[in-house]
Amino acid sequence: MSESEQLEEIEALEAILPDCFTQINTTQPFKYKINIVPNAEGCGDNHVGVDVIFIIPLDYPDNSIPEIEIEITKGLSKKQSEELTELAINTANENIGNPNVFII
Repeated sequence: MSESEQLEEIEALEAILPDCFTQINTTQPFKYKINIVPNAEGCGDNHVGVDVIFIIPLDYPDNSIPEIEIEITKGLSKKQSEELTELAINTANENIGNPNVFII
């Protein structure tokens, strides 16, 4: 995927997740964070939450997957964070060749 295609994915993520998306690196390799909570619309309390950090390799998604880091922001154990990371990596590997951050 070219740099322009990676930028298109970033723009789409920003549009879909405007309150949750934070771009960290604005040049390649791109790096961004998505904050995930169960009640993102403010409908109820959130007792758990994570920040998912994606580092996008130059050859993503054609030949690689994003580097994925899960940072607990609230209410989860280290073991649960490791399980979420494993699920995210498995999902990325299943979708290699296609932009897959939103799927993850």
